[in-house]
Amino acid sequence: MGALAGIAKAAGHRVTHMSFHGALGNMAAASYELAEPLVRAVAEFGRDLVISVSTNTEIERAADRLGVRIANTFLADHAYDDQGALVSRKLAGAVIKDRAAVLARVKQLLEEGTIMTITGNKLKIAVQSILLHGDTPGAVELARTVRGVIEAAGGRVVPVSRLTR
Repeated sequence: MGALAGIAKAAGHRVTHMSFHGALGNMAAASYELAEPLVRAVAEFGRDLVISVSTNTEIERAADRLGVRIANTFLADHAYDDQGALVSRKLAGAVIKDRAAVLARVKQLLEEGTIMTITGNKLKIAVQSILLHGDTPGAVELARTVRGVIEAAGGRVVPVSRLTR
């Protein structure tokens, strides 16, 4: 994080938020014993940083306990299980590549505050941000369309650093 902060500063910016990504993020999401020292390290680096995190995770619980700001994030192109955890990419259907399906998920979230789990159950979630994976073909155009859906529903797209929870 120090190196990234230095790069940002050299470019006239500052780091405002972070996320525990990939395998580390998945392990910390499931283990408070791993999440707590990671969140503590973020807090010690900068109390003003926002941690972007999926809902109902040990990272979220550690951040709440330590007084670190979070932005609950909905991964629009990734499947969730019935407990609200991300489904392993090793399972079929974990990554949602169908544009119409992604847009339907975003609309359902905005209209109902729910998502459909991989087993077909509705799950209520509260989020402040929506994420799309940038390595999905057509991701930039899909992000533009998602932004339009958010704005059409009366929502606003703002930097994560301006979100409050």
